[in-house]
Amino acid sequence: DWESVPDFCPSLSTLPNNSKCLKTEWKGQPMNIDNDPLINKLHPAEVVLASILRLPCNLYLDSKRRLFAEKVCRLKKGLLFRRTDAQKACRIDVNKASRLFAAYEKIGWLEDSNFKQYL
Repeated sequence: DWESVPDFCPSLSTLPNNSKCLKTEWKGQPMNIDNDPLINKLHPAEVVLASILRLPCNLYLDSKRRLFAEKVCRLKKGLLFRRTDAQKACRIDVNKASRLFAAYEKIGWLEDSNFKQYL
């Protein structure tokens, strides 16, 4: 359950008012998640990302929280947070986890400064 994972995610307010800022490439058609009951928990850019990666909202939220929880855990230990760490933390296909990592990195969500309050 995604709600049981601690929430260290950067604020959605830090995302630009642009639904394409997290866009990524993926094989196959995007999944329609317009009727997902948790869609209101996602920024419009996250809806695009989750749809492209074919992740229902609950699985996207779970992966996002696990990724940032691992980031904070590694920061506390003075360790780098790499793509492989993100892949191990998420309970989804490693290629999808890699795309999440890349999308978050692109918008600056993986910058250490976003997590100072948790250290």
